[in-house]
Amino acid sequence: MRSKIKIDTFGNVLNTTGSISFQSEEKKSKCPHSAVEETIVYNISYVPNKKCIAVESIDEMIDSRLNLGASAEETVQGIFDVLDDVLDPFQLMVEGSYHVEGRGLLTVTVGSEE
Repeated sequence: MRSKIKIDTFGNVLNTTGSISFQSEEKKSKCPHSAVEETIVYNISYVPNKKCIAVESIDEMIDSRLNLGASAEETVQGIFDVLDDVLDPFQLMVEGSYHVEGRGLLTVTVGSEE
C-alpha cells in the first residue's frame, strides 16, 4: 500500500558521489501480531539522483506507514517503496530497529543500488 501523503522534494544540489542520511526520533508502535509496544528508530540513507526529500516529509511518511498497523518487515518495505518511487535514487537503504522491552531487538533492512 502506497502512502497518500504529499511528499515534498527539491532538486539535488550534491554531486552523485554525495549521500544523505536521516535518523528518525524514537517512534512508538504496537506489534500487530503480539500487541506489545515497540520503540523504533529508522535510518535512511540514499545517494540522490535528481531529487532530494524534505526532512518533514520523511517523518510524516514514516508516521503514516506506522499508522497502517503493518508488520516491521512490511513497514520498512513500504517506506523503501515510497522513497524509491518518489526519488529514483542511485542508492537507497532503509533500516528499522524495533526494540521490545525484555524481548530483544529486531532490525529490518531493505536496500538497492542502480
